[in-house]
Amino acid sequence: VYGVDLEGRCTFINKAALEMFGMTEDEVLGQGQHELFHRGLRGGRPCPRDGCPVYMTAQDGRARREELLFFRKDGLAFTVDVEVRALEEGGVRVGAVVAFQDITERKQIESQLAQRTTLLSNLLDSIPDLIFFKDVNGVYMGCNTHFAEFVGHSRENIIGFTDYDLFPKEVADLFRTNDRIMMDEATARHNEEWVDYPDRRKVLLDTLKAPLRDAGGAIIGLLGVSRDITRRV
Repeated sequence: VYGVDLEGRCTFINKAALEMFGMTEDEVLGQGQHELFHRGLRGGRPCPRDGCPVYMTAQDGRARREELLFFRKDGLAFTVDVEVRALEEGGVRVGAVVAFQDITERKQIESQLAQRTTLLSNLLDSIPDLIFFKDVNGVYMGCNTHFAEFVGHSRENIIGFTDYDLFPKEVADLFRTNDRIMMDEATARHNEEWVDYPDRRKVLLDTLKAPLRDAGGAIIGLLGVSRDITRRV
């Protein structure tokens, strides 16, 4: 936590903030926080001093919350979640108080997760079979592009919906019946089914459905893999 006056100069700073910046109180107090801490960077992009959320709150009194890049004395950058509120004395605004948290590790984890998600999505899309995931209530949790082509909707318009939202009732009834049989037996099973694509192609699918389990082994849904076997007929 640190505070600034109406001109953005640091008026106080706590020990945790000093340790985070790698600075001493003498190096901070009376100095402009914008140039001292995040050096004109906002979300990784240069911004003028007047565009600094801390300075703006000191001027207009409006609370703000943003993610910013801050810099240590040694030049190391880290991402922080910043909450800025007006600082008043006797009902008169005298500056702003800044509470912030280092979220660098969280942002790195989010980036790694996004990369893994993209890799998994690309891997599923490279497989020619139709692949889909449902929870125990039959709600779609994911699919590849080949399944989306079969349904006739984008992936975004499949996830979160059930077979009854996406297919005619008789088709949805068939899919859900096969789902329940597999879930009751708690083991993988094959079934063949004739289906119609949006372009009116009639295709025979060999579908493998298997229980989807969590880390503890509990069934949380099902995984389905459907292969076009029309040529075998």
